[in-house]
Amino acid sequence: GGCCGTTPAEIAAIDEALAGERKPRARLEFAERELLVSLGEELLETGLARALREREWVVTIQLDPPLGGSSKGLVELAHAIGESGKAGYVDINDNATARAGMSSLIVSATIERQAGIETIPHLTTRDASVMGLESMLLGAHSEGVRNILAITGDPPEVGDYPGAQGVYEIDSVGLTELMTRLNRGEDFNGRPIDAPTSFFPGVAVNPTPDDLELELERFHAKVEAGARFAITQIVFDLDYFDRLTERLGGSWPIPVLVEIFPLTSYRLALRLHNEVPGIVVPEALQLELQNAGANAAEVGCSRARELIEGARERAAGVCLVAPFRQPLRVLELLE
Repeated sequence: GGCCGTTPAEIAAIDEALAGERKPRARLEFAERELLVSLGEELLETGLARALREREWVVTIQLDPPLGGSSKGLVELAHAIGESGKAGYVDINDNATARAGMSSLIVSATIERQAGIETIPHLTTRDASVMGLESMLLGAHSEGVRNILAITGDPPEVGDYPGAQGVYEIDSVGLTELMTRLNRGEDFNGRPIDAPTSFFPGVAVNPTPDDLELELERFHAKVEAGARFAITQIVFDLDYFDRLTERLGGSWPIPVLVEIFPLTSYRLALRLHNEVPGIVVPEALQLELQNAGANAAEVGCSRARELIEGARERAAGVCLVAPFRQPLRVLELLE
């Protein structure tokens, strides 16, 4: 067929060309692709993997990526944390509470390169397809970022884009499996990639879930998918951690870090307890904060220090979360 101005002569010429025998200029050949062996340095153990294997006490401080286009301030914070000697790692949120910020993987690569401290970026399955996640992971690996915490992510409706649709092509179990497959030298569908990776995949686990049986089922699935370490949801009472440990048979199948948050006010405690799914602030602590009034922050810090000491007997380390984007404040808890 043709558009305006096309005559029978043009149509006949097209028909003749299509009807004629067309041979490819080069013969098409299929061959098995050889799997390349990764460079030796790419298979080196991460500092976090080594520390957990040797049962060193691990401290990481959580950072929120910038909501703008400059990472300078965050790099300076990470450098200060490393220079303090109190924490060996920083873990980087990935669009936490469904707020769009700088890519956790890109900012982690920048921090490791410029601040010299190892990172544990979170990666959510909410914002990208399997293909997109694989692409991001391979790029991060080439930049030396190997510790990855796989998370499913908060639903979009709780954040700045309530009308957006989450991708969720896979969940955190699937993301853990993807990293395990990449480490074996294959993609999510089992096809070989050019060189295997050496990710150290971690997962989240919640000691205070609404459905403990479901949480246990998902945690076992994450371990089976290849998880090598875990970080808990924020914990304000280690009795919940002990309950989960007991349900796991008295010990954890992989090293676990306890996430700790120093409360600064009674109002903040109420907000976390009532509005953030999966977080439980015990009534006794709420009452103590309420009675403390203006001194509530001291109560919160005191409880956080107690939790850190209690975690030493139970876990492989702690992940400290600072209130109000002030990560240097939590260094005081380690004195």
